[in-house]
Amino acid sequence: MVTQYESRIVRGFDVDRITPAPLQLIQFAQLKAQHTAVFDVVSDHGALHKFTGTITHIDVDHTNTATGKECGVGTLRYCHTPLRMTIQESIVCWEPSMMYGYRIRNFQSLLPDHLGIVTTEPATNDTTLLTWRTYFHSKRVGGHFARVSLGVILPDMVSNLVKHFGGQILDANEAATLLPTPPGIAQ
Repeated sequence: MVTQYESRIVRGFDVDRITPAPLQLIQFAQLKAQHTAVFDVVSDHGALHKFTGTITHIDVDHTNTATGKECGVGTLRYCHTPLRMTIQESIVCWEPSMMYGYRIRNFQSLLPDHLGIVTTEPATNDTTLLTWRTYFHSKRVGGHFARVSLGVILPDMVSNLVKHFGGQILDANEAATLLPTPPGIAQ
């Protein structure tokens, strides 16, 4: 049986529309803030680098957004690393205050068929369940490298968000006890 967090449908968004890649990494945290406040921070494309040491700064381009609004589908993020590499990401789904998804446009040899999905859901009136999913193929050498490096980067980023908001890192069982099956999740 597929758990609510392994489903290929996340809040009504069909992962298969973007990538056939499997879920490789998932990170959960319960944060001491309302979900709208958490979403405002994790979706601030230009400031997300503050929560990771692997990105020095981010340039954001909104000229290709489908709605003409900032941050939505079509927004491009250019994440600059200390190694002087630039990771190009595009926003592929956007549900303000609840979820967004992004895919890496370059580095296909390192992160083949990449998709990241970030959800923020109210657990109580003043806490949020943050779930960060990452999909990609790991059969190639680059995929193995990505699994190892993202296996360090993602938990570090979520840990820094816990420090920022207060709260705790959760495992899948702990996360499942916070919420009923989220809307749009197929069982």
